[in-house]
Amino acid sequence: MKELLDRALELNIFSEDQHLTYHVFGDGDEYCRNRKRLQEIVSLNQVSDKKDSVIFHDDLWNSDEELSESEKALTDIGWTLLDELAAHKEARGKR
Repeated sequence: MKELLDRALELNIFSEDQHLTYHVFGDGDEYCRNRKRLQEIVSLNQVSDKKDSVIFHDDLWNSDEELSESEKALTDIGWTLLDELAAHKEARGKR
């Protein structure tokens, strides 16, 4: 989870007008402790219209069947996008 969120926050910068909201299930306290300036970069636990937001949930991601299905779909899409980005970067490096 930590590495995926780190990577998403680094790579998902397409436009200054874009503001993404990430929902993270797990130990948000530990994640934030190890990234002391995170709150300067994103809004924590509150959706913002000025910058990206990271909302931490104490519940397990699969505790709600409907939510876990939508999260699985989003995770699958996210991995597909990361694969496409990696292929794009590799192709650009071969020019």
